[in-house]
Amino acid sequence: MKCLIPAAIALCLTPLMATAQDAESPITFSGITKVESLSAKHHPSTFIYSQFDLAYRLPLADGFKLGADVGMDVVRRGSDNGRAVFAAAVLDSPYGKLSVGMPRLVMPQVFDTPAIGGSEVAQLVADIFTGDVLTDANMFKNAPVLRGVRYDGTFGPVTVNVALHEYGKINNPLRQIAVTYDGGDWSVSLGSQGIDAGQFKEHSTKLALRGKHGKFSGGIVATRQFVGSGRDNTVEVFGGYDVTDRLWVEAQVFDVVVNSDATLGVGLDASYTLPSGFFVQAGVAHTNAKAGNPLRGTLINVGFGIKF
Repeated sequence: MKCLIPAAIALCLTPLMATAQDAESPITFSGITKVESLSAKHHPSTFIYSQFDLAYRLPLADGFKLGADVGMDVVRRGSDNGRAVFAAAVLDSPYGKLSVGMPRLVMPQVFDTPAIGGSEVAQLVADIFTGDVLTDANMFKNAPVLRGVRYDGTFGPVTVNVALHEYGKINNPLRQIAVTYDGGDWSVSLGSQGIDAGQFKEHSTKLALRGKHGKFSGGIVATRQFVGSGRDNTVEVFGGYDVTDRLWVEAQVFDVVVNSDATLGVGLDASYTLPSGFFVQAGVAHTNAKAGNPLRGTLINVGFGIKF
């Protein structure tokens, strides 16, 4: 019962959030709360996944605004839960946005991909191989706080995102940079991140191409990641179709090579969303990992929740 509390709170607050944003409040909200029932190898589990962001802006002069960004990611299964909190003071200006404190990481936002089989929990596992390993690590209770500074600026069709985060007591910060060119119905992004934390070293480079045509949209994201002495090469391909204004279907292909060990995963899901933001979703994913690998097999996902 306790694991349903975040979902209940989100459902109750949604009308208030919509009213505040319709009234052009200086406070804006966005997020998702979802209950996922996952079944793998005939072992069902229920998870609560929540992600939300709140932004406050106080207008100053000449296009400058002062404010704050606050966000949280939560995954809960029974009494077990993982949580990552983000909070930063923000200066918005015609020259870009400067965030100081605990801003969100650059790479997971710029190179966000659809969850395989529609499962946000399964996607967290996939993140380990796509250069977002620190996103998962940040959700553990004893994880070092990622304090730092981030800059986001848009210059015509080009957007630049740069961030430096300290990771605990490590002297070398986590470095992230991404550049995106927006061509209208298509975009291309190139990014890199790296950290040297003594026993833990990670460096990754990502390239993404996305496009949209009519009711179709899709893309491809390629990642090369070095963790310690290991190397991962991952390619994610995805495509979706708006069957109606409310019904969305999507397919994903996830191909990862860890050193010389290759694994191919495929996923398919469909979601139906009401005008209020409530949605239901069902999906399936399958991987052909080697025998004995816990990632091998078929995953069935049934979920419901709300987007706001």
